[in-house]
Amino acid sequence: MKYDKELRIPLQIALLFVVFSSIFTLLENLSFFVSMGVNKESIVYFFKRNTFWFIVMLLIILGLSMYLKKVDGKYNPCFISNRTIRSTLGLLLAFEGLVIISSRASLFLLTIQANQPVVPAFKESYIRSILASYVIPIILNLVKIFLGLYMVLQKNKNSELE
Repeated sequence: MKYDKELRIPLQIALLFVVFSSIFTLLENLSFFVSMGVNKESIVYFFKRNTFWFIVMLLIILGLSMYLKKVDGKYNPCFISNRTIRSTLGLLLAFEGLVIISSRASLFLLTIQANQPVVPAFKESYIRSILASYVIPIILNLVKIFLGLYMVLQKNKNSELE
């Protein structure tokens, strides 16, 4: 049982990281959905494309939550107030955002450069697809980086040592 107690903080970090990453991934997936236009076919396509992802994320979150409840005897979802957990989670989110932006930014610039001479008839749909495919996910990842940095730099109000 001592081994389980040692795993408590890493599991709490993992749970929060999965929750935050899932939220940002869902927002990115929704940006692709909006670019297709909101109609019955696009809604069906969105759910077909993301059903397995939803199920896996829910199973991971439920599994980690149940294991944490077993380790602690009770489940307290307010463990984000722990400075160590918050700082580690912030670093993980910031690094994940940086990695994703570094891989997508170059592809975004290459796509714009390669497709500059666009036929005017397709210009609106082209701009919409570029926004949904590259710009919105980059903005979401910038928000993820700033959220991570905020978590790292935020100090506890009731702590005199920090």
